[in-house]
Amino acid sequence: MVCNRRHDRCGRALVEISEHDLGWVVRPGDAGELARTIRLAASSDNTMRARRATAIARRFDFSTAMASYSGLVRQLLGKD
Repeated sequence: MVCNRRHDRCGRALVEISEHDLGWVVRPGDAGELARTIRLAASSDNTMRARRATAIARRFDFSTAMASYSGLVRQLLGKD
């Protein structure tokens, strides 16, 4: 996964990528860095990174995301 370094744009994905070494992060607006990073990612044979990414991605399925979102809304409404 390649993600923009601006946390407000990628949200939790950027945190997961950085914390778990799941992919590459590039500065916004730097097309040259993005191109280099995509080439690097495409030629990577880091199977452990792919395994970690697969395991973590399973935590972000639709039902889990909606349950989390629902819990947040309930908390913000004071219904928790």
